[in-house]
Amino acid sequence: MKWMWIWITLALAVILWGACPVLSDWAMADYAEPEFLDSVVRSEGDLLLDQIEQFYKEHGHYPESLAKAGIQVPKQRFGGWKYERRSESTITLSIGKYSRNQFEMVWTTERGWELDR
Repeated sequence: MKWMWIWITLALAVILWGACPVLSDWAMADYAEPEFLDSVVRSEGDLLLDQIEQFYKEHGHYPESLAKAGIQVPKQRFGGWKYERRSESTITLSIGKYSRNQFEMVWTTERGWELDR
């Protein structure tokens, strides 16, 4: 009986050791390399901003929400894009949460893009 527990413990150790790379990839699923943020995520944000700016040109103010403007927000693994209209002429578009994703990318009408890593 003692040998059976040793073999079970050894088998579990081998399984867990083999799963470590998979588990570490899963744990880092919401982390993004700077190159990915600059190329893919910022490009996606720029496409959203183009649609928002088009709405502004047509209506003279920013939309109350992206849904009301008919703008489809792409799904993103970092919690999705957040849009906030501060006034008729100022907005914030952001993605990421520093405590979860180790970054927050924000675009404002005052400062443009900023990346906090």
